[in-house]
Amino acid sequence: MAIDGTYEITVTTPMGTQTHTLILETNNNALAGTLTGPFGKQNISDGTINGNDISWFVELKPPRDFKAYLLRGFRNIIYSMMGGITGSFTGPPSLKQGPQGGPPMTGPSPADMNLFFTGTVQGDDISGYVEMGPLGSIAFKAIRIKNST
Repeated sequence: MAIDGTYEITVTTPMGTQTHTLILETNNNALAGTLTGPFGKQNISDGTINGNDISWFVELKPPRDFKAYLLRGFRNIIYSMMGGITGSFTGPPSLKQGPQGGPPMTGPSPADMNLFFTGTVQGDDISGYVEMGPLGSIAFKAIRIKNST
């Protein structure tokens, strides 16, 4: 089965629907490629193919200023789930300051996330689930972009 190609992959998270570009390349039963979206371009690792079943791993590392924006978004979601929200976020801080105007963020960020995808290929479609750390398991759907093989 020819899996190689470019796909549009959609994941619906608690923070809304995310659409990314997925490029897959096979070498026997090994799967490699990239996932590109709001967090930039991320490499796929530990990809495997077994018949129609595929899996791969992505270490998601958003850009530093986006991490602060994302963390405030998670904070607001948690506050709203606890019965109310006392403010809102307005976007990423300047590159000279961290969240809430504090010092810049350094080192690993809590926004870094390991994603593990498992799915089934059916023609030009891939569907399955992605384990998204604290967000749990979420369904995804990928559709091959025509003329991308």
